[in-house]
Amino acid sequence: MAPSWPSGCRRRRGPGGRNFNVPNKNVETPTAADIGLTRKAIHDARLVRDAEKADPGIVKRTLSEKLEAHEEPTKAALREAVIDAAKRGLRGA
Repeated sequence: MAPSWPSGCRRRRGPGGRNFNVPNKNVETPTAADIGLTRKAIHDARLVRDAEKADPGIVKRTLSEKLEAHEEPTKAALREAVIDAAKRGLRGA
């Protein structure tokens, strides 16, 4: 399917070559709640994304450090490290 998709896109048709015209009235954009995500979950995911962008591997390193120190790798400890890394990324440090 993947190789046929770009050629179908050029013709404005699906991968099968058939033209499906659906009126906009029938198309509903799903919300985060529709797929089971909360605003808090989205916020936390964005924090992790920003932290990983600022400091690649921060999540794995933080968890490994906790395990090596024979400490429990808690969500709170990970969140603290992620927030610090995300803040550093925003400051450009």
